[in-house]
Amino acid sequence: MLKRLLARLTQRPALSEEEVRAAEPVTKTAESGEAVTGLLESGRTLHRQGNLPEAKRIYDAVLGLQPENFDALHLSGVIALQNGEFPSALALFSRAIKTCDTQADVFFNQGNALREVKQFEAAHASYSRAIELKPDDAQAFANRGLTLQALKRIDAAQADLIRAVTLDPNYANGFYFLALVLEDLGHLEQALQNYQRALQLKPDFDFLEGLQLHLKMRMCDWQGFDEACHRIELAIERGARAIAPLAWLALSSSLTSQRACAEIWRAARVAKSSQPLSRSTQRRDGRIRIGYFSADFHDHATAYLMAELFERHDRERFEFYAFSFGLETSGTMRLRLERAFENFLDVRFRSDDEIAEESRNLGIDIAVDLKGYTIESRPGIFAARAAPIQIAYIGFPGTTSADFIDYLIADPVLITPSTRIGYSEKIITLPGCYQVNDSTRPTAATTLSRADVGLPSDAFVFCSFNNNYKILPATFALWMRILREIGNSVLWMFEDNAVAAANLRTCAASHGVDPVRIISATRVPLADHLARQSMGDLFLDTFPCCAHTTASDALWAGLPIVTRSGETFASRVAASLLHAVGLEELIANDADGYYDIALNLARNRTRLDAIRTRLIRARSQSPLFNAERFARNIEAGFLSSFERYQAGLPCADIDLSRSGADQALLRHV
Repeated sequence: MLKRLLARLTQRPALSEEEVRAAEPVTKTAESGEAVTGLLESGRTLHRQGNLPEAKRIYDAVLGLQPENFDALHLSGVIALQNGEFPSALALFSRAIKTCDTQADVFFNQGNALREVKQFEAAHASYSRAIELKPDDAQAFANRGLTLQALKRIDAAQADLIRAVTLDPNYANGFYFLALVLEDLGHLEQALQNYQRALQLKPDFDFLEGLQLHLKMRMCDWQGFDEACHRIELAIERGARAIAPLAWLALSSSLTSQRACAEIWRAARVAKSSQPLSRSTQRRDGRIRIGYFSADFHDHATAYLMAELFERHDRERFEFYAFSFGLETSGTMRLRLERAFENFLDVRFRSDDEIAEESRNLGIDIAVDLKGYTIESRPGIFAARAAPIQIAYIGFPGTTSADFIDYLIADPVLITPSTRIGYSEKIITLPGCYQVNDSTRPTAATTLSRADVGLPSDAFVFCSFNNNYKILPATFALWMRILREIGNSVLWMFEDNAVAAANLRTCAASHGVDPVRIISATRVPLADHLARQSMGDLFLDTFPCCAHTTASDALWAGLPIVTRSGETFASRVAASLLHAVGLEELIANDADGYYDIALNLARNRTRLDAIRTRLIRARSQSPLFNAERFARNIEAGFLSSFERYQAGLPCADIDLSRSGADQALLRHV
């Protein structure tokens, strides 16, 4: 579902020491005075020791004596940058540059600050000036390369990063950043080599072993898989920064381990909020203001699910805002979403603090995070308290372990009493399924035959359209066992990349299955993908991260799914969807049960056809595909959380599944 997921997740770590640099003093002249020189040296010593408040106090004292002292201005800007005070940092760097414009480090740090506030063109200019002044600066080339990547000038980014590691062959961050760009270019094997080089140079590189493993999972390269997972699990147990949470969801079936992983990530990447909550006592015009925050307000899986919900929301009770920090596009979906919201705000070039401040100024009552810890997420917005009530929904299938996320939206299948302990958030439990669906999604009219998509006309067609990184070796071995048992069958699989496709065929052969029975399904537009699924017979789900939007697509297309349910959120989404359409018999509790269901259906065409008939009927009858009903359900959750807040009550679990959302809404009228 999320291409280049981890590369983006780890692209912007917190500013490291090597990314924030202090120039050698340039004001050691007699006119500076011995007192100023001594103060600066004391300030630098404290600064290097990490005592930023005392260092700043000394720099302020210098500026009291010499308001245009370059060192004090520059170093004060460095402290502001380290503290995340980007506007202050930029103002100080500008003053320093007016005093002396021949120091590379001040332009380097200015570039870092500009990159943090998404002013990428200006950041590029600053890094370029730093390189002019210091042509052998590997870090400046690397950071300019990252800026070019953000500007989608990928070839130029690659050239800068190659220059960086050429200048400094021991620069671990340079190889890491180069790998990110190579992934963007689709050069996965080269990217893997660069991750390995970065780890050789810096074995304790934060989260990099997990990133390397995730890339190998994308490639279906399972060499050393068990050993790598074991090392990462032990690292998480001791609190080490081993892997990003979304990657671990696809690898771990342990709810406890996933929560610990999310806590490690949050502590490393997101500062705790210092923003006090203000308690409002009135609703202005009577409507509750809801802000949806996402990078995915365009042709994206989340938008495909949620578009109709945005259109069907109750405008009498609620006022809706979209805070978009993703791509600006002019596609059909983007235009549809802009029409669906009363207020659509493009905030992609603003810092997390600025976005949170605007949200507060607009009086947003409830901020809904649609990203969590996924690609292009901005958890810093919520750490800065965008609203008094903050809710996580749909983007990240697990706990955030974040004190700034108050609620998580789920359903009775996803989170049970026995698994409740795995979540830091309070749970809003909706009736039916937590996942919204768009009942207007298009399915292309097609006259394609199986032969047109490379499928044999007379074979039983098993399908798996999940992203390749979700396929574990044990899952693939189980699929091969099924194929060996059902002789005239094939496995039709989504192809993320050619390397993965080749590796899967090689692995099939090692399991005694002819590689020609593994057939690739390349990426096509959504309407075409929905239409072609009618050519499949049975969808085989992955574990422990099952199909999410992909499962919804299959069910909408009338393609039955066999899934296995575990204890984690990510392993129970398909089960929730199947419960909602009345097909609980397709849910297994373990690998043997999964195997038995798949074989039984492949051998019993009459039963399978009956299931397909029920599934097609569910398109018009099941609550799963009723966006109007879902809108009332989630609005009941919003209203309940808001009324607790208005009453001065702490956040608490809200269960709407017992009496139904309609009754819940009536109680609040």
